[in-house]
Amino acid sequence: MSNTVSFDVKGYEQIIKKIEELGRKGARVRNEAIRAGGEVFKEELEQAIPRTDINHEHLQDAIIVTDIKRTGGIPHVQVGSNKGEGTVGWKLHIIENGTMFMSPRAPVQKTLQASKTKVKQRMKEVMQKGLGL
Repeated sequence: MSNTVSFDVKGYEQIIKKIEELGRKGARVRNEAIRAGGEVFKEELEQAIPRTDINHEHLQDAIIVTDIKRTGGIPHVQVGSNKGEGTVGWKLHIIENGTMFMSPRAPVQKTLQASKTKVKQRMKEVMQKGLGL
């Protein structure tokens, strides 16, 4: 099971055309919009993950948004847990996929479905502001 998530932002032909016309500035605005969409998803995901009252590092503290990456020439960010040494980020896959003793809770997939509109709206706002539309 892949934890890759993607959004299709449709209906923004005017914005995309203007981005292409603006070249470098358009690429910067596009990247800002992608990053802003990732931040919205991160915030929604942090709220969807249960948090205990115990005073220690929580999984929400390990959710990160990566820098802009390119796959097949398409820019994107990844939102997920920081699995670095000393973090609790490795626990996200257990909550998402479950174990033989625990059923999957799938907060990533549920949040993805619930937050698509918010993510798209934020990306649209950032693009419009950046392009002066």
